[in-house]
Amino acid sequence: MAVAAPPRPRTGSGRLFVIVGFLLAVLAAAGVFLYGTVAQGGAGGGGGGTTIVVAARDIPFRGVLGADDLTTAKYSAATLPPNSFTNPKDLTGKTPYIAQLAIAKGQPILSNMLATSPDQITGRASGFLKIPQGFVAVTMPTSELQGVAGYIQADDYISILATLSVQVFQSNQQQGPPKTVTKTVFTNVHVLRVGAATNQVAPVSGNQGSTTQSGANATSLTFVVTACDAEFLNWFRSQATLSYVLESFKDYKPQDVTPNAACSSVDAAKGIGPALVNQRYGFTNLAA
Repeated sequence: MAVAAPPRPRTGSGRLFVIVGFLLAVLAAAGVFLYGTVAQGGAGGGGGGTTIVVAARDIPFRGVLGADDLTTAKYSAATLPPNSFTNPKDLTGKTPYIAQLAIAKGQPILSNMLATSPDQITGRASGFLKIPQGFVAVTMPTSELQGVAGYIQADDYISILATLSVQVFQSNQQQGPPKTVTKTVFTNVHVLRVGAATNQVAPVSGNQGSTTQSGANATSLTFVVTACDAEFLNWFRSQATLSYVLESFKDYKPQDVTPNAACSSVDAAKGIGPALVNQRYGFTNLAA
């Protein structure tokens, strides 16, 4: 009796499985590559994507951005943050950029993190005084009678009068009653603040006194002067009786617009005494 031969294997179907397996392996490898590229770009790595500006180091709150603070990193389109910058030079021009919050190293620099003026910084930055280059802020005591009954406000300009005895300039005790003189020692002094900072209300741009006391309740005035004049003011505070005169806005001649050539930086202040005060103001001549 004849016996049937066993079926021969179908070689074509095995080849198809090999081809399908190879294609699946290629697709899997491509998926892994694409995932790695996206992840690298999203983390600011060196892969493809858009180059944006990030912090090269930790930038503190109210820090002024410089070239050393900035670097670049690449982000994919899917993870690109809005309001970012693409060129560090955009942040290091003539207009200084100020950080409105602490920025960590590697963090993207966004436009809403920055200000171009201290007036634009809100919240806890309200104590950021607008002091021009080469000047300092100094606080002096005031009262209702001493400070024009509280009518002095931020951004006013005032004159300062000093009343003192000329004996402070004499080495020998003067015979007879002491001679007292009064002289205007400063004019066009810019008032920055009235009273102590409270940081309870965010300042309005252009209104420097919005976070401070006002009126007759204020016990201090903060001025902007050169570092050299700050020494004279502190000397007068200890040796004289001071009073303030509110100037007419028609007489305002701001002296804190450009650095003062006679005292262009804080390093120019070298200390003073009675002899220098009398040399500058001639108090003993007034008592003659």
